Amino acid sequence: MDNTKKIGLTTAVLICLNTIIGAGLFINPQPLTKIAGPLGFIGYLISAIIMTPLIISIAELARLKPVSGGMYVYPKSYLGQWIGFFGGWCYFIGRTVTVAILNYKFATFFQARLPILENIPTLALTFFMIFFLILLNLLGASVGGKIQYVFTAMKSTPILFTLFLSLGFFDPSFFQFQPEHFANLYLTIPFVVFAFQGFEIICSIGNMIEDSAKNLRKAILISFCIAVCVAVVFQFTLFGCLGSALIETNEPILMLGLKALANYPLLGHIANSLVFAAMLGGGFSILTSNCWNLHVLAANNHLPFANILTKITSNNIPWVGLLIEGAVGCFILRITQNQASLQSMGVFATFIAFLLSAIAAVVATKQNENRLIKISTKLALISCSFILYLCLSNIIRDGVSFSFLSIFAIGLGLGAIKFFTSKSNA
Repeated sequence: MDNTKKIGLTTAVLICLNTIIGAGLFINPQPLTKIAGPLGFIGYLISAIIMTPLIISIAELARLKPVSGGMYVYPKSYLGQWIGFFGGWCYFIGRTVTVAILNYKFATFFQARLPILENIPTLALTFFMIFFLILLNLLGASVGGKIQYVFTAMKSTPILFTLFLSLGFFDPSFFQFQPEHFANLYLTIPFVVFAFQGFEIICSIGNMIEDSAKNLRKAILISFCIAVCVAVVFQFTLFGCLGSALIETNEPILMLGLKALANYPLLGHIANSLVFAAMLGGGFSILTSNCWNLHVLAANNHLPFANILTKITSNNIPWVGLLIEGAVGCFILRITQNQASLQSMGVFATFIAFLLSAIAAVVATKQNENRLIKISTKLALISCSFILYLCLSNIIRDGVSFSFLSIFAIGLGLGAIKFFTSKSNA
């Protein structure tokens, strides 16, 4: 692996951005407007402030431990192997659910618009897309390759499309504030947190980053700052063009295109299609990075059949882990397609891993003389606990995904069997 071509800082930032800027950014305008009206964009700023201590903590851990499998390595290094496994498994399952949701939304969107697809079961189409992304990876379209630039261009187009149209259709009179808009701002946090996940994905492939001790940290901080700026401007601009009409659609780019370019409706449909096609960018980045988390768990002897799970192609791709990740995502969707419960449980699992890493950061920085980092690690514990509370509230409201729980429990069971077996043989 040391002879493998390394990923530079620019590509590392693109990998993070292609993961962060995904479905959430383009779907959030409706719920944010419904909850906070013209103040929807403030929800991004509030959530960014809440998440900043966590970002700083993860960035510092990435500097201290610039290796692959970050959400496993960090708690393992400072809290113990079993806690490390628990954090790594939570993160792997949480991100696998995100891949499944992104591909399902992509399949649903295009199936409704392409007559040739209407007779194909949605799940079958989703499964095909997941394994198509896997095939792309196995054929050489690596997470650090030129495909990142393609996905970045696809996501940038609808954003630039919105900014361009706002030059002629921005209406300040839409910004009429009501007391409930201020009172409800905290309710935007769960939506925004889902949209901001992905800054840490680069930690999964830390071994592939050039000058990783320096560039991992930079990639996390730079990509998060860019994502926050893009999200704030995008939400503000969209509301300035469409106002409270955003409540009526979950496809705001199409609504804007049809309003501003009534004589050229095709342009609006093309820009809107790029939004959903761009979801594949997030799905691809997560899929091809997240499989390394499973590889690291197996390589550290936490799972049975480690000799099989750790197999890598000549292109440095953990192909068995990649296939298992795809199969797990398909299994979860096969039992339920309830996106609300899956999303809540996926975020909940991911933030358990973040919480464990935040605790690890507190331990790791005890002797650090930088007060900002020491304070940030402690604040990160509060941030993660608060977000976990919000996610748990959503799970209670939206229901539990038993397919998610079954896969989660199977992994923990296999890990426990491996742990006690290894202990008895020692």
